Amino acid sequence: MARVSGRHGRRIERNSANALLKVVEEPPPRSLFLLLSNAPARVLATIQSRCRKLLLRSLDSADVLHAAAVAAGVPETDPALRQAAEVSEGSVGRALTLLGGTALGVQERTVQVLKSLPNVDPKALHALGDALAGTDRTTLATFVDTVERWLIERLGNGSNANLPSLARVSEVWEKVLRDARDTQEYNLERKPLVFSVFGMLAEAMRMR
Repeated sequence: MARVSGRHGRRIERNSANALLKVVEEPPPRSLFLLLSNAPARVLATIQSRCRKLLLRSLDSADVLHAAAVAAGVPETDPALRQAAEVSEGSVGRALTLLGGTALGVQERTVQVLKSLPNVDPKALHALGDALAGTDRTTLATFVDTVERWLIERLGNGSNANLPSLARVSEVWEKVLRDARDTQEYNLERKPLVFSVFGMLAEAMRMR
């Protein structure tokens, strides 16, 4: 299985894409390649022309709830599980990540602060920073993933009237990822990261 583009992974370079194309054109005997992409338009046309396309939709909340309940071994009536399924955006894995611990609470706080951009209440940022303080890598990843999905959703559905240029958003997001990576790698305080991320987002939106 090859991931030809992904939200967190770097897209494959052109040389690698050409190498992949050669393998796809002349596959080994009894082989099956699954190429996954969340941005198929960025995949080389020569690769696309040699593949059968299968468009996958996100699961609805009921399907996520059922699958997550089976995986977690809890009843579908569990309130925390139902809440996690509703905000999972069709991902069973994300629902399981949000279930239990502090991840779900951090996700909810992050969404609320994002809704207030470009005007952010410092008290809300302090509360979010406190919620992140001392948490594990999974909870930190939930914070970063929530911010990333917020940006992708608005850039992808065309409702970018309140966002700056794509180039500016890309620049800001690179800084966000870098700061988040440094915070995780060096086990830095989480609250400065929260203020840094929302400071950059607010500034970017005001400069559109």
